[in-house]
Amino acid sequence: MPLIALPPAPSVERTHLLMNHALRNGVLERLYERRNVVEDLIRSFESYQKFHQAKRAGRADFISVERKCS
Repeated sequence: MPLIALPPAPSVERTHLLMNHALRNGVLERLYERRNVVEDLIRSFESYQKFHQAKRAGRADFISVERKCS
């Protein structure tokens, strides 16, 4: 984010710029938090899928062995 040259102290314009800057920082902070949550959810879902794919693959192996034995 580019640096903003602030007007001299106690001015309405300076106060307005500082408030906008603080507001933008708060919004960015919340976006980064949400992004982290979404990334965690994606990792969890991928892990869940891998677990169940491995489980299904194991079950398929078991079924094919069972068929060969009968």
